Amino acid sequence: NELNQEKVKVSEMKQKIDNLQDCIHRVKEENSLLWQFNEIFGDESNQLCEENKTLQEKLQRLKQLCTPRKTIDSLQQYSLKHPNKRLKLREKSPDEVATSAARNEMKNLLKGQIPEEY
Repeated sequence: NELNQEKVKVSEMKQKIDNLQDCIHRVKEENSLLWQFNEIFGDESNQLCEENKTLQEKLQRLKQLCTPRKTIDSLQQYSLKHPNKRLKLREKSPDEVATSAARNEMKNLLKGQIPEEY
């Protein structure tokens, strides 16, 4: 009777060992796949990081080459045929003239330079 119990225990242990070995085999396969994916995506990630770095450097160089809009606008006031002559500025509307005069008057008031009219 004890011998049969021992045989049953040994059989159960063998079954558990087989199950564990199967589990270990599956884990090894999954681990191998994960390592392969890690290598593939790691390389791809490294390439993308390098490409990003290169593009960032190129962008910085291009930003340094860009001329500010204010500079372009001021350069357009000069004639290309006669580089030493300024082009005629556009005429201001009556509203713009009045606004400019009011602005100057306010500046004078704020500076303490009150015109004689006041």
